[in-house]
Amino acid sequence: VKMVGQFSFGYTTSNLIFDAGTSHLIFLTSSSQFYGADQNFYKVTFESTPYVNTNYLFNANVLDKLTLGNYIMVNPYGGFNNYFHEAEFLQNADISGNNIFDNLIFLPGKTYILQPASTQTITPLGNFIAEGTGGFPIEIKSSNLGQQATIHKDGDPICLDFLYLTDIAATGTGFRYAGANSDDVSNNSGWLFEACPGCFNDPAAPAPALDPVSVTDVQPGQQATLVLANLPNNSEAVWFNADQTTELYASIDNNFQPLINQGTKFYGAYRDGSTGCVSDVLEVLICPEISFTLIATPPVCIGGTNGSVEVTDALGLGSPVTYSITGGSPQNSPLFTGLGAGTYTVTVQDASTCSATQTVNLPDGALAGQSLTITCPSNLPNLQAGANCQTVLGDYVGLAIVTGNCGGPLNPVVQSLSPGTLVNPGTVAVHLTVSNESGESVTCVFNLGILGGCH
Repeated sequence: VKMVGQFSFGYTTSNLIFDAGTSHLIFLTSSSQFYGADQNFYKVTFESTPYVNTNYLFNANVLDKLTLGNYIMVNPYGGFNNYFHEAEFLQNADISGNNIFDNLIFLPGKTYILQPASTQTITPLGNFIAEGTGGFPIEIKSSNLGQQATIHKDGDPICLDFLYLTDIAATGTGFRYAGANSDDVSNNSGWLFEACPGCFNDPAAPAPALDPVSVTDVQPGQQATLVLANLPNNSEAVWFNADQTTELYASIDNNFQPLINQGTKFYGAYRDGSTGCVSDVLEVLICPEISFTLIATPPVCIGGTNGSVEVTDALGLGSPVTYSITGGSPQNSPLFTGLGAGTYTVTVQDASTCSATQTVNLPDGALAGQSLTITCPSNLPNLQAGANCQTVLGDYVGLAIVTGNCGGPLNPVVQSLSPGTLVNPGTVAVHLTVSNESGESVTCVFNLGILGGCH
């Protein structure tokens, strides 16, 4: 979708997903304002040429890729976080509020102004690319002289160069290399003004293995113990969450003990203590003991198919949970209906792929063998002229006495009176047939007197 004109507005306040995963929204204007919150877009590009006026991208949006071809103000009033998988600032920018980036890209020769007391967070295994050149350095500074803004990164190191830094604090467990050619203008902290280590551009070291002393067989509510095998000297163990956006643990003690309430994935690596470079990650899935109860209801009649099985009291599972039964596809509901007698295997599985199974037997109908009988109603009052035959007849059918139906549903069928057909005065023989879920059926006949005709 291309936005063309002097202004482009996205005024919406919540819950807008613009074809996330495939869409590309392109602003071709000189003054685009993109408002709203809780919006999810795949690609957004601001590419007006020439870049004359200000574009605005407001807060609490989720974007897979943001490309900024002209000057932009991101989150100008602060507020909630924006999340960007990738944000590429091709021109000057003001960035306010607290934002999260998997990949943040600044270009040579441009100036990027950060709001004081705000934090721009690069995810632990994400990238911050800001490498200027001798003729085109990158300036990163706070908008208020003497008041720091923060760039935060855990995980692996930041490796930059040819920067002018003013009032910028670098925080997090990741090493922050400003580069040997960068200028510490004033009031910066947390930066290493030296060249990046060679390991930064080399392939990552192989992922570690899990030490056999680790404890992963736990009950819900217990702690697991995760220890990396053969941790190199001068290294620390680091562990990340399931989507690798948060560093959960970092220590030379190498003894990560997360609390496990449901199936959870963790990613472990080691970080070199002298360079900050991080190895490839080891995936560890911990599935606590999963328990659940099955409530089995057998079919009523012999050969019946109104049995059911329901999963209750499930523990140790994350969400969402899917349920499946022998011969069926996974479903979101814990209740299975329409079952005949037999043995069934029930499987429950959560989003992390932790699963458990149980087997249950449904016996045949407990009241099998009784014969179905029906006794028609008698001594019924005559239908008056102009009456609705079907309405009155429905009441009369309810007076029939049926036995041997195993408590299952009945399917009454009435013959001799058709809806909407005029029935002349006289006596009509009404045939009433009922059948049960086992396929048995019986019929009785009763006489109905009609005075003056009815429909």
